[in-house]
Amino acid sequence: LVEMGLTVAMATVTGPVACQRRSDELPDRAILDVSVQQAPFAPSGDRRVTSNNDRRLMELGHLLKRALEAALLLNLYPKSRLQVSVIILAEDGGRL
Repeated sequence: LVEMGLTVAMATVTGPVACQRRSDELPDRAILDVSVQQAPFAPSGDRRVTSNNDRRLMELGHLLKRALEAALLLNLYPKSRLQVSVIILAEDGGRL
């Protein structure tokens, strides 16, 4: 659970687990999957309805993936998958 101002996010990490399909795995390092979602009850800065395929959430997930790939030692877990899931529980208009 991460809180910054009035923004609250919860993150879970799963893995390393074996890849389900052989075509998904890399022989020299692990695959990192990052997903960012917003809880349906989370108030946002604007009044529009946000869905899970919102462009801002996808961009935030991509930035988080790039940051984690640089920080994690993925080469220690070849042919495996790490899954990071972030759920935004409350938002004050600024993203984490």
